Amino acid sequence: MKHLTQVVIYMDIGGNKAHEDNPQPLTVVRSVDDFEQIAVNIQLPAVEQDMMVILRVESHKVSDRCFLSVTNDPGIDLEPVWDIYPDQKILSGTSMHLKISQPEQMDDFNNASEIIIENPTGSHHIEHFSMNTQSHSITAITGDTLSITSVLMDRSGNRQVNHRSISIIPYFDHHNEMLFSCEQDEQLLADIIILPKLNQKLHCLFFAVNSLTGGYDIRYPDGLFYSKPTGELSHLSFTGTGILAVEKNGQTNNILFWPINGEISDTPVTYNLTGKLIGSAGNTIFLQHGALFDAIHYDSKFFISIAGKIVSSPVTMARVDCGRLYILTENALHAFQTNESLSLTQVFMTHMGQQCGWFFSQQ
Repeated sequence: MKHLTQVVIYMDIGGNKAHEDNPQPLTVVRSVDDFEQIAVNIQLPAVEQDMMVILRVESHKVSDRCFLSVTNDPGIDLEPVWDIYPDQKILSGTSMHLKISQPEQMDDFNNASEIIIENPTGSHHIEHFSMNTQSHSITAITGDTLSITSVLMDRSGNRQVNHRSISIIPYFDHHNEMLFSCEQDEQLLADIIILPKLNQKLHCLFFAVNSLTGGYDIRYPDGLFYSKPTGELSHLSFTGTGILAVEKNGQTNNILFWPINGEISDTPVTYNLTGKLIGSAGNTIFLQHGALFDAIHYDSKFFISIAGKIVSSPVTMARVDCGRLYILTENALHAFQTNESLSLTQVFMTHMGQQCGWFFSQQ
């Protein structure tokens, strides 16, 4: 636009200035201080067949033109790539993996293409995401269904809309059932554990009930699994291969272990606990005796001692996860595991600044 401050852009379909489908003229204005070259976005006219369009630029008696070959674009015959898990049903409160990306063969993809999530359907709680290779995590809200809509667009303005509904299953139903009720002022409910359904004979739910006058029960919803008239249970857990409990009787603490091998024995394997229980993994139970960390391992009939390690630095926290013992000190994180020589061996040690604790995240 050298020496010009205003021009008008025309597009003539088939070179016909009077064609009824010609777009409206576009006026471009610049001030004398603007750059002479100005970028202008224009939308080519839609045509029913491939043809020539003349682009004219005019300003008073000055004009210029160029010829454009416009190809007919009847629509989108490709579909976006859907990657959804789960793809049919989802529990309310849980997450769904979602990725909808453009077709690989599509060479005129429009970045305005989008994904629309209504969660749940009919709630008007709507989220918009760009259609690209990015994955999204969607948490299902309580409702009947979750709606997913993909809007695929090309640069000609054609749209292809696809819908999919994911059924939402309530995490909890509206009914509740009383499994057990403590006797008022006589009993206290303690730890609760869930076992996998190994067979039809084994119960899945176990819980400890301590008596305020001494003694305890380990129960399941329909009956009694184990009982003693003295002491109390301070710990009940599932190790992956058995049920682990810690019984406190006066100044004495005992480990009780019921290995699961198709069925559960009525009588536990016992071990006098002189230290502190840290955690368990399968048949291995990790213990602490002051600065000494060691373990015991159940081997078919009895417990075998596993030689431990002394951690000289003050210990902030100790946890068991995935078969390893993790110990956090004032300046380092240590990881130990058992070996075939029945001793603890250090897997790694990471120097760290002063930390209060940590947590594990398994994915």
